[in-house]
Amino acid sequence: MRFEPYTRGSRMPGIGALAAISAGLLMLIAPPALAAKKKGGGSLNAAVTVNRAIPDQTGFAAPRVPLISTIAVGKRFKGKRIRDVNVTARTIGTGGSAPAFDLTARLTAPNGGTTQLWTNGRSGSSIGPLTLDDESPLRAGSGPPVDSQALYAPYVGAVQPFGPPLAVMDDGPVRGTWTFEIVDVISMSGNQGTSNLVQWRLSVAAGKPFRTK
Repeated sequence: MRFEPYTRGSRMPGIGALAAISAGLLMLIAPPALAAKKKGGGSLNAAVTVNRAIPDQTGFAAPRVPLISTIAVGKRFKGKRIRDVNVTARTIGTGGSAPAFDLTARLTAPNGGTTQLWTNGRSGSSIGPLTLDDESPLRAGSGPPVDSQALYAPYVGAVQPFGPPLAVMDDGPVRGTWTFEIVDVISMSGNQGTSNLVQWRLSVAAGKPFRTK
């Protein structure tokens, strides 16, 4: 399976497409199931410490193999809906001129709603801890810091996701499996660095379904 960067207007593959990947081409990190701290909804905050290498694409014709980590939200969120989603991630890169340049990440909600968190082209060796938040006034910049409305390497802070906004997940179910994917693509820059996914955190505000008359 090729892992193509998101472009506006393109259709993102869902979780079902990932199931078709053979076990030899997939690195899966699955922590234990998570239950809500507050019965009946409230907020969900869950962090997964991964500390695993992100598979490096070996050539332009080689498959792009994602490192996948999941968070399973338990039954205490049954019937609760998503009101807001933020996700925080941290990577560490070694070697090459800018290992972070090759990284692309996405988040998929339990109902299949997907957001491209960032795309390859980011400068620097490492990313984060970086929070992807629709309400951030900043975007992720690349190269020398010349734009006051952008955040630059090492991307410590909060930025808007590349797109679509995380709001596409709103009103979907909180309960189920949330999937974080990150891939290290080969780039025209000739960068040969490698990266590790250190940790990612999911923050969800949950509520009752909207009432309609």
